[in-house]
Amino acid sequence: MVVSHRDAHIRRFCERALSMREGRLLLDASTEEVFERYAADADQRS
Repeated sequence: MVVSHRDAHIRRFCERALSMREGRLLLDASTEEVFERYAADADQRS
């Protein structure tokens, strides 16, 4: 298990990732899918 906020580390070492907010699981998927969804959600929040 790797816990990090640095996307370069996660992309390098992980095939799957979890996205969480306020202690709740939002997504369990491939690393790239999690980052794509995170970026899309961040765009909607701004």
